[in-house]
Amino acid sequence: MFERSPTPGQMKAAAIVAAWFGAKADYRGADFPVRYGTLPPGHGVVFTTRAQSFPGLDPTAVSTRPSVAMVENPDVPQARLLVISAATDEGLVQAAQSLALGQMLMQGRNASIDTLQLPEARKAWASGRWINPASPRPLTEGALNPLSVTGLMPGPISFEFALPPDLYPLDKDSVKLRLKYRAAPITGANSALNAVLNAQFAGGVAIDATALGKSLGESRELTVDLPGGVLRTNNRLDAQFHFRRNTDAVCQDFDPNSLQGSIDPASTLEFKRYAHFAEMPALQLFAQGAYPYSRLGDLGGTALILPQGAQESEVSAALILAGHIGRWTQDAATRLEVGSFENVSEFADRDLLMIGRAGALPVPQDWAGELPLLFSSGKTELRPVDLFDSLHERLAGRNLEQAAEYASRVVMQAGQDFEAIMGFESPLKSGRNVVVLAAGSQGNLRDAALAVVKPGQAQFVRGGLTLVQDDKVSGYDLGNGYEVGSLPWWYGLKRWLGLRPYLMLPLTLLVVLLAAMVLRVALRRRAELRLKGKL
Repeated sequence: MFERSPTPGQMKAAAIVAAWFGAKADYRGADFPVRYGTLPPGHGVVFTTRAQSFPGLDPTAVSTRPSVAMVENPDVPQARLLVISAATDEGLVQAAQSLALGQMLMQGRNASIDTLQLPEARKAWASGRWINPASPRPLTEGALNPLSVTGLMPGPISFEFALPPDLYPLDKDSVKLRLKYRAAPITGANSALNAVLNAQFAGGVAIDATALGKSLGESRELTVDLPGGVLRTNNRLDAQFHFRRNTDAVCQDFDPNSLQGSIDPASTLEFKRYAHFAEMPALQLFAQGAYPYSRLGDLGGTALILPQGAQESEVSAALILAGHIGRWTQDAATRLEVGSFENVSEFADRDLLMIGRAGALPVPQDWAGELPLLFSSGKTELRPVDLFDSLHERLAGRNLEQAAEYASRVVMQAGQDFEAIMGFESPLKSGRNVVVLAAGSQGNLRDAALAVVKPGQAQFVRGGLTLVQDDKVSGYDLGNGYEVGSLPWWYGLKRWLGLRPYLMLPLTLLVVLLAAMVLRVALRRRAELRLKGKL
């Protein structure tokens, strides 16, 4: 809750708190309805710099020092208000940072802070959410249930792990699973242990009496090269024991508790030959990993851009996305910056998250060629597909014109009742990214933001343009691609040629021609030396 449309400082404080709530909510998601000048009809968070800013709010909950207070909602006594207050916007930001970092002593109803020392700026992918591929990852750090199972039909032993969205395996054995296991003596044939990654079979091993042998005191190892095409940002690995009883002997007692299996805590995931690289635009990485903003856990590379005098729906959408980013970083967004469209050039060295209505989206004029949708004179049109992109994608088996035609039809049918999520390279600096949330005059920006958060809709957010209309979400690849990150030169060359097979023949002819020219010059030189008697 704000007294009026928030200033950049107030918005920054609110976004830090929203990211903190998002980290706490995790996969459950968080929604942030916004109200100006009135208290909510239930629980809520209030940002204020004045004691008399909200009718009925206990004035003792508001302090001139950066502080946080928990008080009753005067309109709904059973509800609570988290009041974040200070004399200035800078104080609000300090209170929000302290709350997110856990540096505020939360005792009693009120807590305040005099000074705050921010931790060092985060390095890329350093937050606790992500696996550090530089060293083996113990599976037990992501265990979801006990490591032992018993019985004829036991459930899986499950693990979760999150990979940086731009982790790019360079080889088929770049991600290796070393699954150490133990099993009790098995008399039935065809018993097995299978490794299943994201509901896809990855590998397995027989564990019947013949395979186990007679020594059962030591763990054995199943080594599996996990398929790169199955890996996602958030992954689930199941170790599934399949036990079989011996049915050859009849009328024999059978104790299902004798069938036991376990995964050794020394089991690991190992990474080698990988890079941090992503083909963009890829809104699916934003929906499933908050990329590229989640790269730095403190959001030191992110700027949130809103129109001046932002409306409640625009602020709400921004806070929903801040919570979404916090969900993935699991970190305090202490270095986030907030600006307006008028001063967007000041944030050229950051990835931009921009929010505004289509009719009042004052992006710079020279950005028009980058946005997938063009807004002018109350009309919304799809940017024409680039001819080179179209030819390149057609040779790769993809039809950009067909995708553009379908997207255009959706835009025309929607009129002004639509929401859009757009991704493209920042015109301010190569390698930087922009994601824009826009809505028609009859659309609701909150719906676009919630489409990123809700699992049932987020799965359809993809490409460079995603359109939202009611409960329908559709994503489109429309070309204008670019790359973020880097690859080893040899792999980059291999990939470049792989994406352009039509160049193989002319390049081969060129190499042959150059080799022939070099050989001709060398032979002529040798012939001249022989005629002069020097050979």
